[in-house]
Amino acid sequence: MAAGAQLYHKLAVRMSEGTDLAAKPPPSASAAAAAAAAAAILELNTKACEVWFLLATYVSGMEGRGDEAIRICKALIPHKRRQHVRRLREAAADPKNEYYKDAVSELRRLGFSRAVVSSRPSSTASSTASATSRHGASSATTSVIDLEPDGLADPDDPRVDVVTHSSELNLWSTVLAKKGKLRDAVLLQWRMAETFRSNKEMAKTETQLPTGKFNLLDAYERCLILDLSAPGAAKVAAEMIAERDGGTAAGGAAMATPAPPTLTPAATPAYAGPSYMELVQQMTAKWGALDFAAAEPICRQIVECQAAGNGATSKEVVDAREQLARLLRSAGRNEEAVKEMRETLALHEKLLHGKDPTMSRTLQALADMVSESDRAEAEKLHRRAVDLLTKVYGPDHFEVGAAMMQLAGFIMNDYTRMEEGQEILQRGLAIHQKFQEQQTAMTKAF
Repeated sequence: MAAGAQLYHKLAVRMSEGTDLAAKPPPSASAAAAAAAAAAILELNTKACEVWFLLATYVSGMEGRGDEAIRICKALIPHKRRQHVRRLREAAADPKNEYYKDAVSELRRLGFSRAVVSSRPSSTASSTASATSRHGASSATTSVIDLEPDGLADPDDPRVDVVTHSSELNLWSTVLAKKGKLRDAVLLQWRMAETFRSNKEMAKTETQLPTGKFNLLDAYERCLILDLSAPGAAKVAAEMIAERDGGTAAGGAAMATPAPPTLTPAATPAYAGPSYMELVQQMTAKWGALDFAAAEPICRQIVECQAAGNGATSKEVVDAREQLARLLRSAGRNEEAVKEMRETLALHEKLLHGKDPTMSRTLQALADMVSESDRAEAEKLHRRAVDLLTKVYGPDHFEVGAAMMQLAGFIMNDYTRMEEGQEILQRGLAIHQKFQEQQTAMTKAF
């Protein structure tokens, strides 16, 4: 591994015109100052950034090289920001551009003035005087450069965070968590959540975790993804959220990150068993081996664990009970599975007053379980899922199209209704195609 890392390092330095982003800063310089100095030397191209990040990922898992991975991530962040800003400027320079308004709005969010929005810098522009001299930028471009926010070259400044460097923040956070610095790691996860909150599409994105799908913003806010590689991170995040929602963090310092929507918790039972991640690992092993008898008590203990940590009426408990219902069905105990899923749906309906879009999966899971015994109820549940997602996301969202295709598949199981099902399927496919075309266009624009 060491030899492979050395080769990657040589390649990255060569692609960066001799600049070593992994080098230790001088003893007298702060890490932030060293990263800003590295960013001022040159602007890395996209390929160089990719190679440096691959190296950071590689060495992050090597003994004693976590700090090296963090230095690379912190040095890459300013470059990723500038690449993103350049694309925004190009879109904002043309009022006829499809993404003109979005680009202007994003530039202002990042702290750029109207002058930057209305001017088009050269493609070689940099935000530092040294880079301006290096590239020979015009005086008009220099006046635009001076208007860039001060934090653009500072990887520790969250005010100018953008989605494109979320991978660096995530790796940085993971290394800190593995070093035992869980509170610092949580704060970086919150920076990512805040960046996603300002992005319309990312705020709606969901991610699949062992206990089900979660809103991506919420998953990072509560450190659910980080907890998979650093058990205990979610518990620390929950403690910090409680501190923050109370107005102060540990040590009495106010925390700036907005709190996520919260629910009034029910009475929290005492719990002294294994951690959530330990239980998930045990259950996954038993379930994977089809040992349902051994998996069931572990699954029920997960429900107990989640209730103790998050409240008896919480999204975590909903997900755990839905998982239990699926396990019971896999074990051939369909009546018990249906009963558990009905109770799970009733609990889910209390969350966000029944407007939680993830409730569509609970509806669809119950529909699947009752489809053989009561097709009329199953169809109503599928249609409720479509209606819920339409109200939350609008009629043209990807999730709406996916739910319509599930409804269509259910209807087409009845050969007498094949034409009706095909018509719904075509509508769902059209929504999917339109949504994917929009995402592709946005990716090219930014």
